[in-house]
Amino acid sequence: MSKAKKSKGADPFQAAELARSAALEDAKDQKYVGSLLSIEADDERIATYLFEANLPGYQGWNWAVTVAKVDDKSPATICDVVLLPGAKSLLAPNWVPYSQRIQP
Repeated sequence: MSKAKKSKGADPFQAAELARSAALEDAKDQKYVGSLLSIEADDERIATYLFEANLPGYQGWNWAVTVAKVDDKSPATICDVVLLPGAKSLLAPNWVPYSQRIQP
């Protein structure tokens, strides 16, 4: 099991801008990539940067950009850019009784 360290302030690879630019490239528009939510360091060589996803139809989802470094001297590289559901993304809407949903 992975022991990920969550952090909002510490950037282990100094790669937040690199991660943001990868998310922007995937999103195709800067309005779809929100603020940095957290950085999860899974290892001393791998970290995942989470950004808000402001895509229509994806409320509560996040851009996850995985970054890796071969060693301390190598530059950070992008491994993966994906959309991940957040804690509030898969909630069903409030139930409305059938009698109130019918329209004339």
